[in-house]
Amino acid sequence: MGFLRNRVSMSPPQPGKAGTSRQAFGMIFRCVVALAVVLLLHTTLALGQINSATLTGTVKDTSGAAVQGATMKVLQPATGAVRNSETNETGLYTVPFLQPGD
Repeated sequence: MGFLRNRVSMSPPQPGKAGTSRQAFGMIFRCVVALAVVLLLHTTLALGQINSATLTGTVKDTSGAAVQGATMKVLQPATGAVRNSETNETGLYTVPFLQPGD
């Protein structure tokens, strides 16, 4: 430890000496930045908690060819809500933002 004392000052900064307020500002600034990073990460993780689903599928005829322009209806019996979707040129349909229920 004697080697380090010769190279680095081990005493805390003294009040009234030059640099004390700069050191305090630096410490406060680092704390504020660390808090901002933690809050940003926490908010990003919260966005992953979505309360909806997406139904995706493909419509094909008996020969296996894609059916373009087919209308898909999704019914939620509990509420009677109906969501519609139409297949694209590859037979793909998507019904996003479906609410959970029976």
